[in-house]
Amino acid sequence: MKRLPTWYGTLGYSMRMKSPAVLSLSLRGDLTLPPGRIIVKPPLDKPLKELIVNGKAVKSFTATEAVIGEFPADVELKY
Repeated sequence: MKRLPTWYGTLGYSMRMKSPAVLSLSLRGDLTLPPGRIIVKPPLDKPLKELIVNGKAVKSFTATEAVIGEFPADVELKY
């Protein structure tokens, strides 16, 4: 897990491919959720089709980025 210092605390994360169509992301740390939330730009060159945050489908995404409004968060980015 990486530890990144931010203005809002330390962000820890891990990312792995769960399957060819699902990228799993774990966000942890002592972070206070920023006012603009956490924006994730997935590293894959495919459009994002679905976003699951802490087990719930959410609509806060486009083809190229996901907006995470909860922390800590277990995220699934589906292609």
